[in-house]
Amino acid sequence: GTAGRSDITAPQAVGVEKGFFDKYGLDVKVTEYASGSAAQEAVLGGSADIIHYFPPGAASAIAKGAKQKIIATDQFRPTAWYIMTTAKSNIRSMKDLEGKKIAITAKGSTTDYFTLWAIQNAKIKAENLPVGFPALYQSVLTGQADAGVIPPPLSFQALATGEMRPLVDFGKEMPPNLPSVFVASDDIIAKNPKAVENYVKGFFDSLEYMKKNRDYTVDFLTKFSKQDKAIAEKSFETTIMTMSDDGVIQKEWLDNSLALGKLGGLTDLPAADKIWDPKFAKKR
Repeated sequence: GTAGRSDITAPQAVGVEKGFFDKYGLDVKVTEYASGSAAQEAVLGGSADIIHYFPPGAASAIAKGAKQKIIATDQFRPTAWYIMTTAKSNIRSMKDLEGKKIAITAKGSTTDYFTLWAIQNAKIKAENLPVGFPALYQSVLTGQADAGVIPPPLSFQALATGEMRPLVDFGKEMPPNLPSVFVASDDIIAKNPKAVENYVKGFFDSLEYMKKNRDYTVDFLTKFSKQDKAIAEKSFETTIMTMSDDGVIQKEWLDNSLALGKLGGLTDLPAADKIWDPKFAKKR
């Protein structure tokens, strides 16, 4: 399960297209959800075994009784994630967002926590406005929100067209904090640990293939995210090439991520070692 169609979900699709999961005997079905929190619901309801989500959201669900563990990361730093406003806006910095609305996908999502961090960092008060992933970009352009958290590849589109400009560059301003992790249900970990291990292997085989085959990957991204080739090239360099090679998580990164959850008022988050099973991600 993944939230929306962003480039960090492309390795799953490449894995299916190129047979990287097949070679481990896995039949992987990829489902796209409107937000990370919607993907989390799918695990709770039993319709997904493994999702790509964000540690505070996963930890919060575990605190409420969800039977799942974080097992790997595909993206440890939020490269090319920004808070952006329209090019013609008179908002020049986070300070100018005092009392204004910032578009996010959903409460409890990565975009929510990143925005809370930026608001606290700027020492302002602003409102997080949940609009769903599909409406994120438009809600800023139409003025429904004064600014929004724009992840890649949307951020490349915004920069390439000049429609928006950045106020915060999360990739540069935040420490590594795992914007995307794999979360597996305790059920599949207990019943079929080999399948979990093989999913991780298939994913990183797929990502390795993408990193080594630039032309194929740019072409794939162009079709997959319905973006211009120039933007797909930027995605390749900025997103694909900076993704994890092996899924291995450092505890410090997980601690950084859980600290973002506390900003969001999640007071009862379990410690890293209670929500993380490191055995599935290995140095390659």
